[in-house]
Amino acid sequence: GWEDLSPQPPDMPLPAAPHPWRFRAAAGSPVRAGDYLGADDREMRFHLGLINNASLYLDYTRIVRLGFNADHGAWGGSVVHEVGTMASIEAFESGDEQLAREHPAPEGRFVNADGKVGRMWSLSFPPLRQAVERQLIHNLEHWSGRPDIESWRICAETGGRLDYSDCSVRAFRTWLERRYGSLEALNRTWGKRFAAFDAVTPPSSPEENLAGWFDFRDFCGEVFVDSVAAQVPIVAAHDPRHRPMIGQSSNLDLLTAYFTAMRPMDWELLIDKAFAGQPAIGWDTYCADDYLGCESDLLLSLVGERRLINQEWNVHATDWRIAARSFWTMVGKGVKGIYCFQFQEGLHHDSYPKWALLHHDLTPKNKLGAFSDCAQEIHRLESILVSARRVDPVKPVALYYSRIDESVDTPLASAWGEGIGAPHHVYEILRGCGYAVRWVTPRQIMRGELDRIGAVVLAHATYVPAAAARKLADWVRAGGVVIGDGWPGARDEHGREQSVLAPIFGITGIPATSNRKKDTLALQESSQGYGEVTIAALQPDELHKTVGEIWQQWDATHPVARALGPFMLSGFGLQKVRCTAGEVIGMTFGGKPGVVVNDVGRGHALYVAMFLGSLYESAATRNEWDSMHAGLSPYRLFTAFLTHAGVSPLFRSNLAARLATKLRLEAPLMDERGNAVIGLTSLADGPLPAFAAAIRWPPEQAAPRWVFVLPGAGRRARQASFSLTAGELRLTVPSFDTHATILALRSAAPLVSLDFTGAERSAAGLLRLVPDRKVELAVTVHNVSEHDVAAGKVELRLPRGWFARKFTRRVGGIRAGGRQTVRFAVRTPAVCAARRLRPIWVRYHGPGTTSPPATEMVWWEPSAAAESSP
Repeated sequence: GWEDLSPQPPDMPLPAAPHPWRFRAAAGSPVRAGDYLGADDREMRFHLGLINNASLYLDYTRIVRLGFNADHGAWGGSVVHEVGTMASIEAFESGDEQLAREHPAPEGRFVNADGKVGRMWSLSFPPLRQAVERQLIHNLEHWSGRPDIESWRICAETGGRLDYSDCSVRAFRTWLERRYGSLEALNRTWGKRFAAFDAVTPPSSPEENLAGWFDFRDFCGEVFVDSVAAQVPIVAAHDPRHRPMIGQSSNLDLLTAYFTAMRPMDWELLIDKAFAGQPAIGWDTYCADDYLGCESDLLLSLVGERRLINQEWNVHATDWRIAARSFWTMVGKGVKGIYCFQFQEGLHHDSYPKWALLHHDLTPKNKLGAFSDCAQEIHRLESILVSARRVDPVKPVALYYSRIDESVDTPLASAWGEGIGAPHHVYEILRGCGYAVRWVTPRQIMRGELDRIGAVVLAHATYVPAAAARKLADWVRAGGVVIGDGWPGARDEHGREQSVLAPIFGITGIPATSNRKKDTLALQESSQGYGEVTIAALQPDELHKTVGEIWQQWDATHPVARALGPFMLSGFGLQKVRCTAGEVIGMTFGGKPGVVVNDVGRGHALYVAMFLGSLYESAATRNEWDSMHAGLSPYRLFTAFLTHAGVSPLFRSNLAARLATKLRLEAPLMDERGNAVIGLTSLADGPLPAFAAAIRWPPEQAAPRWVFVLPGAGRRARQASFSLTAGELRLTVPSFDTHATILALRSAAPLVSLDFTGAERSAAGLLRLVPDRKVELAVTVHNVSEHDVAAGKVELRLPRGWFARKFTRRVGGIRAGGRQTVRFAVRTPAVCAARRLRPIWVRYHGPGTTSPPATEMVWWEPSAAAESSP
């Protein structure tokens, strides 16, 4: 087996307990990951990893006691401590040494749009496939005997390339012939006069030929996906244990304009084709709060029933509140694995302190305390969490995924940034209004998934494939609901003008001249058919010219206008339109329509003449909207319209409006027994007060028997009074800071709750203990099953050298739905050298049943330690 290098507990006598207290010294906390897991089946565990870049030590014992059970492949795993790992074996771009010897550069190498030959191989170079197979077999011969390896990585943070090499161009021509069938169809779409397919050359930029560039980008994206997928049967045939394969693609290829234009990977195709049949999909990300929620919901909308695992994540901020609530955002949405980068301030890179979880002296930062506490709470809920799947009690609002628009957009502020019309702020508004949000793609629209959606938001979606646009328009006329901005669907998948969705919104362009007779979208055309008016906001030097403001139309009588009342909006991407149907409820400068509501057929449409992703209630100046001066008009607009259209929110609360818009409550994650985990996070600056919540309950699910509210720090569990009335689960949620969980149960393993007296809580809400401190621990065991439980015991495990009067307590029989409480007296040692994170581990054992562990993470620190330590 794999050699285990982690330090073992020293074999030395324990210090005697102080005689007056008659305490006994603890033997130590568990050192195997399985002791902390809430599920016996290792295949059903939640993957929690620490990525140990630049660490100066190897300490699996410490990792396990922090609640983590996996490594990212940096050093490997540990069979002894039950820490699994991933092995990186991808070879689809690198080939092998034999290939390099047989084909010296520039043969078979990637070529960019400027004709520069790169170092990497062209994925269309035929000999590369044989080299990939040779390298994969070599890698597997080296790694496959390792018992700690749980999965194979076959794709890292890469998204393909727009490859203009000769072999790529030849393959592209063959691909075009298959796609179009005839040269006439290709010429008609591209607006060209090619004499033969062999004469076709891919455009070097969108400006050269937009339709051709879109086709070339699709081709290069498919080549990339096929190259990743080609590794799968090779690995499967040469791994006797048939371990799963996973990817680690970057979130920058999802919604970041610069990367989406540069790298042609189609995320949806990668998931459906390259990883078809694999149990989990992986991705890397570095973002927080609603940005993280936005892309998590996007990927969850694409992966279907497969598990989503965050292979690499951290927040750049050192604020533990942001770290804690962002971590729980993923958990509440149903992500099944989280790997946190990076464990220690390293000596190999000067930027690592922003991500580090340990100082150079190995003392933990507050952020690690927050992550560790979340990890231990996951283990308490693990038996439900891992098998649970999201169930939408109401039809969610879907953001339309406009991959085409992302590829021609210009990022705001930085290459890593999104465009000005990107959907993140739209997502923030919808979630703040209490709506469940998912995403929908053109492929999903064509498969009929609109039937599962309450409304579609076309945020900065200029390019909508023609067939999907027609299907969307028909859906709205039949009763669907749509919200849009700019020129929704003004162009198809090849950039050709279309007017399918504009009538749905009741708008049209203002003719360029008074003599113009055509009542169509007034798009100023360049020689390539590129609509400068439609996409003016994509040009950074013109962005400032598209700013605008919208306010209520004083005599509007539409129900949305009456519900909305006075409002004010500012944003970018202002379009001049005429209203052809519906009612104008908001106006912009010059008396032009700014907000139009159109009740079309049986459906409803809302149009806003500025990018939805840029809307604030403020002046069009940064010194207002980029502050707490911004008002809530965007939230009120969405709520008023969606209520009018009959789209139901996921939940309601009695919080004040400014606090309510900071609350995020997720759709229930439900297992096969009907148990539900409902995650809550708060983006408020401080703890939320207690509030009444009414949460829509899935109509096909039986009512819960018991409901608990679990605050975000510590292992307390508060049983709540509740009712299921008119399809709503109604209860009072007690005050919490960054995150909490509602646990609605029908039949589950015993739930253990811990309550401490004699100590305060510190950073990240963790218990703070100092030398020579005596505390009392009350352990309450809740029997949340349908059957009575006979007498059992509660086991307590403390850090080595700590003290307790007893380490086990007998528990009498517990009736179904009942509870029993036992108490332990705990005493800390007299000396603490440096701040540490220490686990207090508790588990209930009964006849035929065992609870998941309840592990309280503790700040163990000298009395004078500063709580503000980062």
